[in-house]
Amino acid sequence: MNFSVSHAEGSPGFTPVANLAWLIHKPHIRQLMRISLLFMILSLTCLTMLLATPGRGQGAETIQVTLELRDESLVSALRKIETLTPFRFVYRHKEVKSIDHITLSEGTRTVSETLSILLDDNSFTFRQINNNILIERKDESEDSESTEEPVSAVLQQRVVQGRVTTGEENTPLPGVSVLVKGTQTGTVTDADGKYSLNVAASDAVLMFSFIGYKTQEIVVGERTTVDIGLEADITQLTEVVVTSFGIEQEKRSVGFSAQSVKGDNLIQTRQPNLVSALQGQVSGVQITNAGGAPGTSSRIVIRGITSLNTDANNQPLFVIDGIPIDNSTDESPNTSRGLSNRAADINPNDIESVNILKGAAATALYGVRAAAGAVVITTKKGKAGGVRINLNSSMGFQKVNRYPDFQTQYGQGWYGVADRTSVYPAWGAPFSSETSIDPTYRYYDNYRNVMQTGKSFDNYLSVSGGNDVATFYTSVTNT
Repeated sequence: MNFSVSHAEGSPGFTPVANLAWLIHKPHIRQLMRISLLFMILSLTCLTMLLATPGRGQGAETIQVTLELRDESLVSALRKIETLTPFRFVYRHKEVKSIDHITLSEGTRTVSETLSILLDDNSFTFRQINNNILIERKDESEDSESTEEPVSAVLQQRVVQGRVTTGEENTPLPGVSVLVKGTQTGTVTDADGKYSLNVAASDAVLMFSFIGYKTQEIVVGERTTVDIGLEADITQLTEVVVTSFGIEQEKRSVGFSAQSVKGDNLIQTRQPNLVSALQGQVSGVQITNAGGAPGTSSRIVIRGITSLNTDANNQPLFVIDGIPIDNSTDESPNTSRGLSNRAADINPNDIESVNILKGAAATALYGVRAAAGAVVITTKKGKAGGVRINLNSSMGFQKVNRYPDFQTQYGQGWYGVADRTSVYPAWGAPFSSETSIDPTYRYYDNYRNVMQTGKSFDNYLSVSGGNDVATFYTSVTNT
């Protein structure tokens, strides 16, 4: 059977090869061919990955390591090998820590050859379990066949995960510390209270700890998910401040700035004046001492002055067991500020706590008198039970640490002329010229002569007690 193709006159001839070449040179056709070729390559790659079978790690006989040791311990050598290879060593630290003074010339060897050299002169051998290499005594290696399964089971770490919440409200707790007891392995929970960490042994114990909650321990066992609800620790959340009229409130529930100082902290300063003892104990409080003489006043200002009036009292209101007292000092121009203030009469040994209430909002119940703040003092009280006797005695010494530099060449007088009646103590004649005429005309170091070592004694005795009906507390101090 014959076929023939005839063409009309004037029409172009049909040439398949020429038309195919014409199509290939089209830009959109070439782009489509490139995409098809790329798709075929990706398909072959995915097919190869799907048909691939998981392989085992390389052995210690094939992996090479370049190592040089100079008088080092076996533990240090094993750590270096771990950093250079994918292997992890397992050994009893108590047994191998005594092996030291190991020297190995620089060279490239297999891990197996390197370990054979390191353990050749010792009673240890090694064997590989996956990517872990077990270092053990040679006498224990005889039972290696029977112990391979348990050892590999121990080395096979598994992931334990879970969620930490509050015990009552079941809300997630972020930032909870999760630690494997007896190890350095640990983590913290995320924003959703979830955690995840590797656990090697089935008898591992997880420790959960968080501020304000009781620390709890849970044995993992065979579980891979451990959820826990932490119980609040009430003893860590009972910090209390005393506000207006002796009302006690939790510090976290107070809506204004307040700071508390324990009485024991005041005693440690060894200051007989209560206001002076607060110096450096509270932020935002400025304390100025009028002088170093006994009984002088101490001025206290909270968050700066509140009035520019010279007659105004910018000091806070002092309240002792709910009773306000006047602690103002006379600051008139013709009166020295060295006068004592009434807060100095309070014995720091009798104070249980001092609460500094800052700002008008903190002291609204005391009115305008507490516009500059309030210092609420709570004294010690007797407790039901037997009679308690407390005796404290302390002694302190004070000495000038450093003196300024004084001139010792010129004496009393004016314009280089000695004058014993002159009010100018250092403008007279030189001591070197006048001492030969008048032996009494010499330099007297009055500053060092008058500053002697100061001694202070503080004796305190208190007696307290009571029963379920009434309590008592009495004290006496000799300073």
